[in-house]
Formats: sequence, C-alpha cells, structure tokens
Amino acid sequence: MVCMTPSPEREALQSAVLENPDDDLPRLVFADWLDENGDPERARFIRAQIALATVAEWDPQAVALQRTRAEWDSSEAKARELPGLSFDRGVHWPERAPFRRGFASSIQAPMLRALQFEMPRLLAAAPIERLGVYSATWEQWQEFAASLWLPRIREIDFDGIGTPIEAMRELRTAPGASGLRALRFRSCLGRGMPEVLNQLFQSPLGDRLETLELAQAFAAEEGYFEDLSEAFQQGGNFKSLRLQSMAFGRNHLHRFFTSRSWKLEELSLADEVGSPDVDYFGYPDCWPELHTVRFDGVNLDFANPNRLADSLLPPKLKVLELANSSLHPEAVRELCKADHLARLRVVRLRRMSIDNRGLRYITEARFWKNLVELDLRGNPIDENGVKHLLKRRPPPELELLRVDPRFTEEVHDALREHFGGKVEFGVPER
Repeated sequence: MVCMTPSPEREALQSAVLENPDDDLPRLVFADWLDENGDPERARFIRAQIALATVAEWDPQAVALQRTRAEWDSSEAKARELPGLSFDRGVHWPERAPFRRGFASSIQAPMLRALQFEMPRLLAAAPIERLGVYSATWEQWQEFAASLWLPRIREIDFDGIGTPIEAMRELRTAPGASGLRALRFRSCLGRGMPEVLNQLFQSPLGDRLETLELAQAFAAEEGYFEDLSEAFQQGGNFKSLRLQSMAFGRNHLHRFFTSRSWKLEELSLADEVGSPDVDYFGYPDCWPELHTVRFDGVNLDFANPNRLADSLLPPKLKVLELANSSLHPEAVRELCKADHLARLRVVRLRRMSIDNRGLRYITEARFWKNLVELDLRGNPIDENGVKHLLKRRPPPELELLRVDPRFTEEVHDALREHFGGKVEFGVPER
C-alpha cells in the first residue's frame, strides 16, 4: 500500500465521500485521483468493491471480481490504516474486513454507551453505516435514537440481545432512523420476539426495511409460531430474508412461506433441523421476484429424487446455493434435466456428497450453457470425475469454477487450460 502525504485536494475528496456516504460518484472521483497520484492499488480496490455492491451476483463482472480478488483486495493492508479504537471499552472493527464500497463501513461494540463515545470521531474519518451492538439499557437506546449521527446508519446487528424490545420501541418511529434498511437479530429466543416484529412491521421503519435476518428461536412451539406468523402478516416487504436455527419444522415452514405473496428477491435458510419441506417453492405466485435461494445445513436428502427439482419453480431464479447437506445422484440428475432451471446462472454445491456420477449430470445439465459460476468444493469427486469437466465445452460466460485443491498439478494445469484460467482451487469455509 502506497503511503501518501496528506494534501488539501485529497482531504477535500475524502470529505466529499463522508458528506455523501450513499453516493458512489465521490468515491469513484477519489479513485480517479488516486490513479493519477500514485496509488492505483487502492483505486482498484474502491472500484472493485463498488462494482460488487452494485452489480447482480450473477453478472459476469461480479463473478470475475470474485475470481480475481487476490489481485485487487487490499483490505488486509488497509485494515492497518483504520483509526485506532478504545479497546478498553470493547469497541472494535469486525474480524472480517469491515470495508464496503472501498471504505470502512462497519463497527462493533459490546455496549452501546461505548459506541456513543466513539461514533462522532469515527464518522469524521470513515463512512460508517453498519453497527453491531450487544447490549444497552432503555435510556441508552433513547439517547441512541436521538443522536445526531443515527441518520448515517443503514444497518444494525443485534448481537446477543435476546429480545431488543427497548431498542425497537425507540427506533421504529425515530426520525433519525429513516435511513435504516437492514436489521439482523442474532437471537430470537425471547418469547416477546414475535411482538417486537409485529410492532416493527406496522411502523415506518418496517415499511422501509430491505433486509431482515432472524436466528435462534423456538418456532416449533405452537404459540410462538402462531404469533411469529401473525406478525409477518402485518407487513414486511423486504427484499432479503435469512432464517437460521429457527426450529420451524416441516409443517410450520410450509405454512409460513405459503401464507402470503412475498416480495423477496433472496431467501437464505440455515441449520433447520429435521426434514423441512421445500414444496413451498412450488407456489410461483408466492415468489414473483425471487432470484436467489441459499440452503446451508438443511436436510435435502428426500426419498423422492424429483422433489427438490419439482419444487424450485420461482420464475426468476438465477442463483442456487446448497451447502453442508447431501444430494442423492438421482436428485442431482433431476435438478440438471429440469427445463425450468435452465435459467440458473450461479450454482454452488459445497459439501453436498456429489460424486463423479453427479458431476457428469452437472456437465450435461440444462443450465450448463448459462453458468457464470460453478462451485463444487467439498465433494467426493476424484480425477475420473474431473474428466467429465474436461470433456465438456466450457459455458461461454463462465467466469469462475471452484474445485478442491487435492488433485495433482497436472490436473490443475489441465483444468486451467480448458477453462481459460478461470479456475480456483480451495477448501470451502464452513
């Protein structure tokens, strides 16, 4: 990373970014200035992150940036340049790179009061837009809701707060919360959580919300589920929903998703125990805008191999991501021969027990010619299976093929040559 001497022009450009945090133009102007003044590395970092934040996940440009991340991602070096924090108060930058659109954007604090001390100084140095908060009193939430810097915040993660009743009581009608677009509740164990959501969805904040994440609940309990389901009937027009360890169970999950028409564009379901239903995807009218489905740690080993393929009927589906479960070879076959899945652009199948036969089905799939990204890491595929990849003409827009690194260097070279170097060897994260 080039260390540049501060200059009035540089400071003016950075001030423009801070004064217009939602506008990418000042960031791109700053990137151009960096290019012209000896720091092309950071300029490329800013442009790449802006592209990833604004371009569709299945766009070839976005996938190519993921493949070339090692060439442009200078976040590790940039992290060393971030403003110092009061570690004695527990305020810290996230362990994973806290950058978005080229600048530091996220901060975490175990206590809201500690964050109150830090935010004015941090906002003068970086366009912070996402907060992770662990605990706070009602009085502190009142102070937070009235703070002058709340209008700068777009996302709040409630980390470790079972039922943030006081927080939502203040935030859902606070004028300063008009910019909030994402809420993540990391623990929904409190019995009052359905009421929190009920009040949220009937508020101005609920109307503006674009992203909602819920984790850890007792939704299998009849009373809890009924209250939670009723809350979602009050509203909730967000585009992205993630549910993790909610313990819905098969019947409740089906009832929950078929009870309304959703405006979701992305749905993620993780760590759902038992054998959840997937038939709710077979109601296209419930999913008119859904383009991305992610299942992680969800049992998909159905007795009927047609079941998953026959259920994935959302008309705009482009991204299918399955991880940490198992797919029988015949289930893979049915996915691959389904005409209605030919539109898939990104297919990620990590640790899904897909063997050589399943890989052959994938290379013959209806969606093969349209693929931009294919992730096969963590599956029991050997060098005989790789031959299926080498026999098939690469999809014309494929930008990234991810496979395990355990093959010989000769196999690595053959894959690189066949797929024009657009191959990444690595182990999938859990």
